[in-house]
Amino acid sequence: MALNTLADKLELEFVKLNHNNAAVKITAPCKADISSINAILNAGFSYFNDKKRYSWEYEEGWSDGVEYIYNKHTQVLPIGLIPRAVRYLRDSKPKLKIKVSDDIRKIYSNPFGEVSRDKISAYSNSLNLYNRIENIPITPYDHQLRLIETALNRRRASLLACTSAGKSLSLYIGVRYLTEVEKKRNVLVVVPSSALVKQLFTDFRDDYGWEKAKDHCTLIYGESDDKLNAKQKKALEELKLGEEAMLKEIQSLRGKVFRINPNHFSKYSMLCSLMKHMVHVVLFSVRSLNFV
Repeated sequence: MALNTLADKLELEFVKLNHNNAAVKITAPCKADISSINAILNAGFSYFNDKKRYSWEYEEGWSDGVEYIYNKHTQVLPIGLIPRAVRYLRDSKPKLKIKVSDDIRKIYSNPFGEVSRDKISAYSNSLNLYNRIENIPITPYDHQLRLIETALNRRRASLLACTSAGKSLSLYIGVRYLTEVEKKRNVLVVVPSSALVKQLFTDFRDDYGWEKAKDHCTLIYGESDDKLNAKQKKALEELKLGEEAMLKEIQSLRGKVFRINPNHFSKYSMLCSLMKHMVHVVLFSVRSLNFV
């Protein structure tokens, strides 16, 4: 693929390379303009890796400790960073015309059409949300509906919310919408600890009133009862089936996602990680975990 073209215009286009990365095609009047755009992206998508401060390479001057996310030589950028790159380039190069290929645009578009906040509100009301312990109804706040609206319509997003903002409720409504309205078969929710796996399930069942949560959720962590034993695994192998045959449509997993075999994620239609202040959402057929 020819990435750079000399012509009497200043234009950049993001083109999908694979499930994880996009190529940056630049058209400019001269090579200096192309180098300038590459330099802007290279500097803008870099950070100092503090862990390298104590490496011998850094101490001996062989490394500056900087990690570069954008590869200026191959002109490749993770697809998940394209929205930020567009904003960054518009601020840095106001005259630059920026285009996004149709296949990338589809990644950031809901295939079923835009979902309005009113529709999300109506759906959340249909779930009859209530706290089973205190026996009181729950009505989502506007900011919680906005989180769901952004996730469903953007399809790939990192959503920031402060402590106690109700991220778990937004996640719950979004997951129920995906499995029941969009008919997504497998949704994976990743949390940092075993305690949070159990807490999230308790939230779904008791805090939000989902009486059938156990019929739809699989909890995966060290001492989980949902993990398959050796006999079950052997039976699946004899039938030439993967462990996913025993999983329900929503799996809550404790662990560091990037330490898991990427092939494990090929069956999921949504990956969501719930952190202290942030919800990361990726809505597509996950082929690999080398994405941002």
